[in-house]
Amino acid sequence: ADYIIATPIRDGEQIYGLRLNPRQGLNAFTTSLLQPGDIALRINNLSLTHPDEVSQALSLLLTQQSAQFTIRRNGVPRLINVSVAELTGMNGQRHERTQ
Repeated sequence: ADYIIATPIRDGEQIYGLRLNPRQGLNAFTTSLLQPGDIALRINNLSLTHPDEVSQALSLLLTQQSAQFTIRRNGVPRLINVSVAELTGMNGQRHERTQ
């Protein structure tokens, strides 16, 4: 999504999650319960261990108003409901920067 950098975390060839960070200059995580560096394991029950489901899950963030993340933070799994408006900081509108 435009407001999250999702970096695959691998164990050899196997992806076991996506490390989440806000894009530079955006405060995407300030109002959501996500924290920079969280590892997403699932989004809306789509496993983030298969490339096809990763693409589908990230696409959902562009079309849904909310998403349920299963994350691992400090080694502990957590379930977090996130409003896409919280991530964009724009009440659901896409954030576009002009120079």
